[in-house]
Amino acid sequence: MRKRSEDAVIREGDEAILEFFKSQPPQTSRGVLAHAGALIRADRLGEAQARLVLAWRTMPMDNTSQALFLADHGALLKPHHAARLDEMLWQRDHNDALRMFDLVSDADKALAQVRMALQKREGDVNAMIDELPAGEASDPGLQADRFEWRIRKGFQESAKELILSQSVSPTALGQPSAWSNRRRALARDEMRNGDPARAYEIASKHFLESGSDFADLEWLSGYLALRFLKKPKLALTHFQKHDDAVESPISQGRAGYWQGRALEAMGDADEAAKAYAQGAKFQSSFYGLLAAERGNVPFDLELAGEPPKQDWRTSPLSQAPLFQAGMLLQASGELDTAERFWTHLAGQLVADDASLLGQAAIDVGRPHLAVMIGKRVAQRGITIAAPYYPLHSAIKLDLNMSPEMVLAIARRESEFDPGV
Repeated sequence: MRKRSEDAVIREGDEAILEFFKSQPPQTSRGVLAHAGALIRADRLGEAQARLVLAWRTMPMDNTSQALFLADHGALLKPHHAARLDEMLWQRDHNDALRMFDLVSDADKALAQVRMALQKREGDVNAMIDELPAGEASDPGLQADRFEWRIRKGFQESAKELILSQSVSPTALGQPSAWSNRRRALARDEMRNGDPARAYEIASKHFLESGSDFADLEWLSGYLALRFLKKPKLALTHFQKHDDAVESPISQGRAGYWQGRALEAMGDADEAAKAYAQGAKFQSSFYGLLAAERGNVPFDLELAGEPPKQDWRTSPLSQAPLFQAGMLLQASGELDTAERFWTHLAGQLVADDASLLGQAAIDVGRPHLAVMIGKRVAQRGITIAAPYYPLHSAIKLDLNMSPEMVLAIARRESEFDPGV
């Protein structure tokens, strides 16, 4: 919604433009140009130039926007043409890449043509690579495209060789994140069907610094080190890095459990117990329950889900525009749209207000919406049991199964969504 609103904002005066982009940078090329113009007129030239260069190096844009960037700021952007071409190829945006051909050197153009052929899996790519100018064949982007070409052609073994040969530095990988999904899959394949030590090497040499892929690969590296390489101390290091990178109850429960297993394998029973106790704080997750079992930690009674003491109907939350919009949408039968409004709101609320929002969903008879609110706040490491595990009318049915099991399966398989 914010991205779509930029077209309207940039028609306003400089004051409105600067205020709109005060908290978040522009998401469109025209927004960047308008913001930069307002910054320049406000004597903030350095900031304007930084915004322009960043957008030029990273942002896809249509032919008109590219022409405007070059017409207004050509001298500033000229040193960054090759970087823009490279980034558009990383993004596989061939239209933007082609528009850069007249602005870069013959060597950069030749490299780009080979990369596009690899990405499209067209032509005699080996011959094209052989004809590249000296020095271009080692380009990280080219190596990434060769790697992906091998994967898609079914040459898994040579793909593993290539990813290992490139995984020596962030520079050699170019964009480490671009390799991470395939890295995880190849490491798991090698773990199951090949050499665990090689699997560890593939998984651990990712050169990422943060993010979900970093967390996943650190956990996988720890698992390989513990279960296959029998190196619990090395595994613990990876599990600790995984722990530092995650927030959700699912991941924190997993982090505590596997740190406990590594410490147990090291013979440190006291520290293992502490790790299990930490993991057991997240018993809404599978590994949190395993940690509780392994560490003899009792069931967390807070998961029973007490309703909030304050009534949401008389709280300030009930006057929030997003809350009221969600209520109106539910009343009009627009349940999917109502879910978008309330889950978006849940992502902004502190725990107490999120609890009120979840209780509102329960009280108006929307257990699916309650689950989605509970899951949304759980992404920030906040567990609010009542909406996370709401009751459902299915418990009143006469089934050959305990009501607890009925609710557990229904929540897991459909999130209580009647449309599933």
